[in-house]
Amino acid sequence: MADLSHIFPSGRVDIDRLPVMSADKQLLIAISQAGLTPPATILMDGELHRFSTNGKNGDKSGWYVAYDGQVPSGAFGCWRQGIESTWRADIGRDLTQVEQMQHAQRMRDAKIARDKADAERKANAAINASQIWEMASIASDEHPYLQKKKIFNPGFKVGTDGRLIAPLFIDNEIVGLQYIDSDGKKMFMTGSKSGGAYWWLSGSNDTIYIVEGIATAASVHQATGNTVIISFSANNLSSVASTIRKVYGNLTKLVIVADNDESGVGFREAAKAAEIAKTQVIQIPVLGDADRKS
Repeated sequence: MADLSHIFPSGRVDIDRLPVMSADKQLLIAISQAGLTPPATILMDGELHRFSTNGKNGDKSGWYVAYDGQVPSGAFGCWRQGIESTWRADIGRDLTQVEQMQHAQRMRDAKIARDKADAERKANAAINASQIWEMASIASDEHPYLQKKKIFNPGFKVGTDGRLIAPLFIDNEIVGLQYIDSDGKKMFMTGSKSGGAYWWLSGSNDTIYIVEGIATAASVHQATGNTVIISFSANNLSSVASTIRKVYGNLTKLVIVADNDESGVGFREAAKAAEIAKTQVIQIPVLGDADRKS
């Protein structure tokens, strides 16, 4: 064994005296370990701060609240990715009972700050989405995405950058937008409230279809002439189906159209939605989205 007496004259390492990493650096590491790009610096002021979690300018989906003191702590997350985590610095010892109570209160305060900021973010997004939708023009049937899917425009508008725009509604008010580029890449406008949101293509209400995507909805609408509800995702089917059942009542026939994807998520989520809405689910026979063309 190497002789370390010149480093530790007492012959032992006093762990209690080893330096503890600063709180701000610990928080930066915690954010990084959560899979997020951390901010350049941390402000330990108890205020909510937003930052880019993907390294892109203009992205402010990340947030953190950090408190200083004897027991630095806080919370952080990413609205876009649905990540939320509490954090407490390692101070090299256990917390006293009083410190534990103070930490719990800080976590409650951090949640209040996060919820307030999130509500403001979504409210601003709803206002922006409504303005963008109102000012945008109806897209042409010749748009590359519509041509690729071999469908007529079901009501898309088009943005100044050429992307198609679809509105997200809750209680008949626009709460966000979904953008679709020529290659079919979909992206929600920052701050859009997508959970429970939907869009619809009006038609006969003798049977109402509920589907995941807009291209699928257009195909079903063209084939049946019936009203079709778009949930925008498989995970949102149950929430939307429950809402539509309440709106139209138990006597209206609802049909959930499931995508036939390799993972099986489409059918599983459609089956859950059908059970909640007390209706039937149908699945397309070929692998892919329900709007897939041969």
